[in-house]
Amino acid sequence: MLKRIIFDIVLLLSVFLSPWWWLPVILIVFSIFIFPHFWEAVVFGILIDSLIGVSSLTYLGGLSHWIFTLSFLIIILVINKFKKYLSFYK
Repeated sequence: MLKRIIFDIVLLLSVFLSPWWWLPVILIVFSIFIFPHFWEAVVFGILIDSLIGVSSLTYLGGLSHWIFTLSFLIIILVINKFKKYLSFYK
């Protein structure tokens, strides 16, 4: 539990202090894979969308403002579904 809290603090700092948008995204995907049921990723997705949301992508029909939130939600669902099939994740 302490590792998860420390990793949440590191993710929060990376969202606010990272000069690149992809660094917190990679850390969040990594944490979804490491920790079971990492629903904090959706909160971090909302935070990333609020801070550095992409409003120029209009081809998604208004969903472009929530692109990180929706992608993290889909990644959580897919990875949690397939974790039980991985032999090294037990």
